[in-house]
Amino acid sequence: MEREKHKWTDEEIVNSICGTPNERDAALYHFFNDEKLFNSVKQYIQTWGGKDEDCEDVFQEVFILFEYNIRQRKYRGESSLRTYFMGIVKLYWLSEQRKKKEIVEYDTQLHDIEISSIEIEIISDEERHILNETLTKLGEKCKKLILLTGITDSHLEIAKIMSFSSPEMARKEVFRCREKFRQFISEHPYLETVLKSIIRK
Repeated sequence: MEREKHKWTDEEIVNSICGTPNERDAALYHFFNDEKLFNSVKQYIQTWGGKDEDCEDVFQEVFILFEYNIRQRKYRGESSLRTYFMGIVKLYWLSEQRKKKEIVEYDTQLHDIEISSIEIEIISDEERHILNETLTKLGEKCKKLILLTGITDSHLEIAKIMSFSSPEMARKEVFRCREKFRQFISEHPYLETVLKSIIRK
């Protein structure tokens, strides 16, 4: 409960995400549970043709990209973290819509994206395709669990999100899915280089 009361600065969040596992967990818990941020994402996605389920999917996908960029020191502080996160949301959603041919022209002014102030490294379509194909082969539960471990190391949080009976049950399921994932990679070694840069081991 204490970590929920702490008033985080952007600098503290960045340093913690790049710090120890416990520090990273606390910072990501704070950021991931920011209702105002989620509502901003939801409003944008729904404004541009998305459904309720799209909001959840985009938020989780972008959160993984956001954490990856922070840990890779891609964020240089030229905008607030919220602005940075929403910049990734907008670019990601536009990219998804363009792939569906629902947006003909990539108009950044129309979508209020200041490209010069957003330092973003988006995972390529090929890498995302490989990641999704690989995780899908593990089953829906393992796919979601592995993506969650890229957001939080807290088995308590994972248990809540996945409706497991206890943190211990979450720990066992995470271990089982990670072993399943490692086994798949060992059988397909050419995937390792791509996947290890996307999912935290």
